[in-house]
Amino acid sequence: MANRVLRDWTDSDRINELDFQAEVLFTRLMMKADDYGAFHANPKLINAFCFPLKNIRDTDITRWLHSLVSAGLIALYDADNKPYLHIINFGQRLRQMRRKFPQIPDNVLNESLKKSGQRVDSELTASCRPETETETESETESEGIINNSFVSINFDESVQNFQGNKKYFFLAYIFWELWHRENPNSRTMKDAKVGKWIDDMRKIIEIDKTSIERMIGIYCYFSKCAKQELGFDDFWYRTVKSIAAFRKKSKDGVYYIDHIIDRVNDKRDKDKDFLRYVDSAITKFNQNEKLK
Repeated sequence: MANRVLRDWTDSDRINELDFQAEVLFTRLMMKADDYGAFHANPKLINAFCFPLKNIRDTDITRWLHSLVSAGLIALYDADNKPYLHIINFGQRLRQMRRKFPQIPDNVLNESLKKSGQRVDSELTASCRPETETETESETESEGIINNSFVSINFDESVQNFQGNKKYFFLAYIFWELWHRENPNSRTMKDAKVGKWIDDMRKIIEIDKTSIERMIGIYCYFSKCAKQELGFDDFWYRTVKSIAAFRKKSKDGVYYIDHIIDRVNDKRDKDKDFLRYVDSAITKFNQNEKLK
């Protein structure tokens, strides 16, 4: 299952109106729904999938579902004589979207939105519609890119055709290029899969909460190490040779990337030329039209 991003709803009036149990159900539905926010609405199936280790009555599940409907958080519908639910404003935009359950009819979703006083327009219902032929072609083209190794792609062409986050693509590529330039015959560099490296970069930024600016700072530091410039300790540059390796832990239980960030920050504090170098790289990155 793809990673879910649970939004901060601590100050949401709709969530605040729920009782604690209904809010727990909503959170678990967020985790179990397909990429379009759809899931079973059969209380027995919800019980089995969302609360496998709990002893909860189906009648409680039914009551909590109605609370979520009343709060305008989900909509209920039938398809093929089976009950389903749709999480309104699900908001999960993944590179590859897969539907596991029948989509909610537009008229049912719109009616639910009206009853709850929410806005009804194409933006709110777009994520429920099936992919168009054009979108499917683009996804196929993008899949062809991510299944390749970095060795076999043309960066300018590939980043233009890529349908995911182009900034993650760029960061993964420049780190690979740095390491590949030093050792072009390395099997690790030759076999580096575009999709795997991009996804590892996404995890560092989205899950580990390492900012893009920090990753650019690390790249700048490593590029200095590659040139063997004085004042740049190359231990971590020699140790880390893939995006995934940033997430490894040292013997003291600290992630490699945290050690590296400390070293980069220390260098920025002491070396004004390096500070300007990093700031300039960040500015150029943010102004790069290819990444928008």
